[in-house]
Amino acid sequence: MIEFYGPPGVGKTTLMEFLIKKGKKYKSLDEAYVRAVKNAFNQEEDLFLPPFGSLKAIVPKIFNTIFTSSLKITPQSLKPYNAKAFSGASGLNTKMISQFNCEYPKTIKNTTELIKSFTNDETRISYCLNWFLFLVERYMAIEKYITQKGSIIDDQGFVDFVSPILVPPHPTQNFSKKDIKNYFENIFIPDRIVFLEASAEVCLNRMKKRKPGLPPYYKTLSEEDRLPRLRKEIKCYRMTYNYLKSQDVTVIKLSTEKEKSILVRDLQAEFGNGKNEN
Repeated sequence: MIEFYGPPGVGKTTLMEFLIKKGKKYKSLDEAYVRAVKNAFNQEEDLFLPPFGSLKAIVPKIFNTIFTSSLKITPQSLKPYNAKAFSGASGLNTKMISQFNCEYPKTIKNTTELIKSFTNDETRISYCLNWFLFLVERYMAIEKYITQKGSIIDDQGFVDFVSPILVPPHPTQNFSKKDIKNYFENIFIPDRIVFLEASAEVCLNRMKKRKPGLPPYYKTLSEEDRLPRLRKEIKCYRMTYNYLKSQDVTVIKLSTEKEKSILVRDLQAEFGNGKNEN
């Protein structure tokens, strides 16, 4: 399992799109996600898992591709960011959460406490908890169905989730190295991790140019508050990189201010897969 992580606007999804097209297996990120869900039940090839935020737009394609017309539940009945509803529809279920609790007994409890220690906003707490449960279920699906033959490239997984927890809108306290340590002591660590980095100015400019525009929580901030908030997220991700390196985790850092083709070449060189375009 390989996870990309980094601040919003750094280019995680763009790089995923580029890798998908370069591999010539999929036409788009949406198609890759649909295939990923199908392959969870019939694993044949490497998987690309797009970010959680794109779930709402992609769910209808999953239904049209995978599920029969006799299925009573519809995409419209799924609430945004409702991990439980998606689980029931996709074949994943709460048993996977129970199993995860057995394997990692402190993870969900400690992560929940960490979320609540940085925000008093009930909507934000609910959003983060649903997001985290989605990550848990997705991880369990991968562990259950994917063999050692396949690779999973993940965009916004457990590692990336450190910033939504420690740098929420209007945090009740500032994060520290201890908070990062507490989070990573209780979560699953991917086999390989790629920290994608760019300046706050570059990331903010890219976010403004995206079709959906700024992420919802950035739209609620004033223009003068956006860069400081983004710099704080980048600081959190850099501290995460330093912590992971200190724990001998396989993590590399790449700047996305390079051309995508050069970035992919550097990525392949770091992983020793220069001959494997997929």
